[in-house]
Amino acid sequence: MMELWVKNYFFYAKDEQQQLSRIANVCGSLSPSFYPNLKKDYFEQLNLTNDNPLCFDEYILPILREKNAIDLAKNLLSPDPSTRIKAEDAVTHLFFKFLYV
Repeated sequence: MMELWVKNYFFYAKDEQQQLSRIANVCGSLSPSFYPNLKKDYFEQLNLTNDNPLCFDEYILPILREKNAIDLAKNLLSPDPSTRIKAEDAVTHLFFKFLYV
């Protein structure tokens, strides 16, 4: 969704490690508890902690100006899969309300 808004890669990186690091910098720490199927030693190598999830606002606000778009982006990009919006809920988000009028 973000790539549709920016018309380019949103978390462009040269490799998986750099991409995951960029995601953590914008969305917040990626906890090993969120992804129990990842190999622990690999996850620890990546150092995906970020105690400043406010980077999200700094990164997103210049791109998205409409409050419902910002809310949808935050819900789609939640690093915790248990709190991330599900596809069936995303399509009924207020951002898409104009489609159902």
